[in-house]
Amino acid sequence: MKLCGYLQIITAGLLIVLPASAQRNRGAAEPNPNPFANNADAIAEGREIYNNICTACHGKDGQAGDRALALGAPARRYERSTDPQIFDAIQKGIPGTMMPANRLPENDAWKVTAYIHGLRGTAIDTPAKGDVAHGQEIFSGKGKCVDCHMINGKGGLSGPDLSNLAAIRKYSSIIDALTKVKHRVATDGGSHAQALSR
Repeated sequence: MKLCGYLQIITAGLLIVLPASAQRNRGAAEPNPNPFANNADAIAEGREIYNNICTACHGKDGQAGDRALALGAPARRYERSTDPQIFDAIQKGIPGTMMPANRLPENDAWKVTAYIHGLRGTAIDTPAKGDVAHGQEIFSGKGKCVDCHMINGKGGLSGPDLSNLAAIRKYSSIIDALTKVKHRVATDGGSHAQALSR
């Protein structure tokens, strides 16, 4: 299936298949204090700030760098998993590590936090821009995705059901599935589970 030209449109279409109420309540007992949570424009700004400032140690786009670990590695568990914990690490640094305190303005630090949150989570945590109606049209029409895949009870049975895709796969994993012929998900799709890595 050659969907590269419609990647963002299809991805946006797939991200809306989970009801909004489920997206809001998935795994969160309290509202996120980050004023930029799930804000696509702010997350894009956070990525730009991160790539301009944080890549002196961390790698570009959350990859491992010369002096610091990856911030969005598949299957990695993080000691600082909530937005306030990530924000605190950005602003105050992490004692006993090379992570220094940062003088970013508060709004910029929250935007970087939203970006890192999206790197670690599933596609719900990284909203995509696109024309949802056009994505659904391609999914059901010339993309022929519906021949194999089902969304919300409509479609084929030979491919995986995509109804809850945004809740179980990373945004990058969805992009890879649409653009790479032999895409496989070798690890979890994304998680904010707490563990020992910093």
